[in-house]
Amino acid sequence: MIIPAIIGYLCGNFQFGLLVATGTLAHIYVFKGPSRSKLRTVIICNLAFAICMILGTLTATTPLVFGMTLLIVTVIPFYIFTALKIAGPSSTFFIVTFSLPINLPIAPEEALYRGFAILVGGVLATMMVLITILLSKNKAEEQAIQNDFKLISKLLHAYNDKSAFSQVAKTAVDSFKASDKLLITSNSSSDKLSGRFQKLLLLHTSAQGIYSELLELNAKQIRPLPDELIEMMDHIITQRDDSQ
Repeated sequence: MIIPAIIGYLCGNFQFGLLVATGTLAHIYVFKGPSRSKLRTVIICNLAFAICMILGTLTATTPLVFGMTLLIVTVIPFYIFTALKIAGPSSTFFIVTFSLPINLPIAPEEALYRGFAILVGGVLATMMVLITILLSKNKAEEQAIQNDFKLISKLLHAYNDKSAFSQVAKTAVDSFKASDKLLITSNSSSDKLSGRFQKLLLLHTSAQGIYSELLELNAKQIRPLPDELIEMMDHIITQRDDSQ
């Protein structure tokens, strides 16, 4: 974020550099998820930032209108993030972007210029996200499946200790739900299931099946598990690590 501001200062246009730096904040809203979802998030946030900057610049001359618009800018992102259960700073940086013009010279005629500067920062943020995606060794979907099997391995290792198994099992449902959501989101725009996605879905279903069997065995108080099962799961995880 600080680099565009420094470059703008050195080039004698600190205001433009500051606005570009503000636009790069869009990448803060990008968390774990499919590549498509990450790019969509950073682009939507950047466009929203640009709109906030334009509105803030246009309404800065009228405190009452500025305050009412600020309320809207605060409430809408907050409820969207809350309703969709999206992790992140919620409406914080939308408020920052909207309020920034009151610390700049009052110039409604520069609204589009300032909005453009925010968009430039958004382009930089999108490039950063794109580079991160390209440099990632494992795609998010594959990492989710790997996490599923690592969770199963932890359950197997803890199974013979009932209290330890119960502690690990508490996190399993949330973990599987996260994987479900990730797989659904990653394939939501495809009409047909790709071979790769079908493989990942089958592995995910298999992990859930193993978890279900462990819960049933635990309910029937069947212990201990054979060491061969634990060793086999460790071998599967090692093989998947090597293949990736």
